[in-house]
Amino acid sequence: MLLTAACTHEVDKHIATLNIAEEQNSSELYSEVIGSGRPLVLLHGFGANVYTWKGIIPSLSANHKIIAIDLKGFGKSDKPQDNHYSARDQAALVSSLIIDQQLSDFTIVGHSFGGAVALLTAIELKEKGYDKLQSMVLIDPVAYDQSLPTFISVLRLPILGKILLQLIPEEFQAKQILRLVYHDQSKITPETIHAYATPLKESAAKWALQRTSDQLIPSDLSTIISKYKTLYYPTLIIVGKFDNIVPPELPLKLSLDLPLAKLVTISSGHAPQEESPAETTELILNFFALTGG
Repeated sequence: MLLTAACTHEVDKHIATLNIAEEQNSSELYSEVIGSGRPLVLLHGFGANVYTWKGIIPSLSANHKIIAIDLKGFGKSDKPQDNHYSARDQAALVSSLIIDQQLSDFTIVGHSFGGAVALLTAIELKEKGYDKLQSMVLIDPVAYDQSLPTFISVLRLPILGKILLQLIPEEFQAKQILRLVYHDQSKITPETIHAYATPLKESAAKWALQRTSDQLIPSDLSTIISKYKTLYYPTLIIVGKFDNIVPPELPLKLSLDLPLAKLVTISSGHAPQEESPAETTELILNFFALTGG
């Protein structure tokens, strides 16, 4: 892996080139590194990017090294026109980055689709014998088979999905999705809309969005689920009380399937880290206080 710093200020911005030859899964991942201390690897959800962590990074970086990653196809990361956009493909890249940087005693924080990537990363690292993961924080994670939101179902339509992505202004797309994600829609700011609309202006981003939507449900999901019980890591599951995307019974099921999981409900929609950053941060820091993080 080649790692080069784009600039060095309070936030170090990196481009990491990751090559996984056996899967023909090659990509450059953009990451922002802030603070020092025990590492926290942050994985955003579907259609998002590192901006999603804006409200919680300042407090978390006071005593931790934050590594916020744009997943393949999102934000400022590479968007190759291949078909390797599943959660398993993303986990292969993230686990390679973790191993390459020799991270230890670290926590993975994953939101929504990033929660699925976090779980698969934990499984992959364990199977590779790289057992240096300390804990997990999963925020409204996708972990089981479920009905998909309408906008994702439309994206999965080969012709109509492509047409709509091309014709509908990116700002309108971002705003409509945020309305579904946020419970308190007064918190949707022009800055937030801009942060999610801008990457979508790239034609490659539209390709990546469709390929990711096509591969959201793994064909071997039952096998993946059977491995949750092997993940003996302290895990905090944060659930938005007003989440319209992940049915509430599924995070509850995950809290029972993971051996060392604790579930907490927060008054928020699908993205508590954006809608209720102070409360989300407090929950994470309290979890670290209890688990030695």
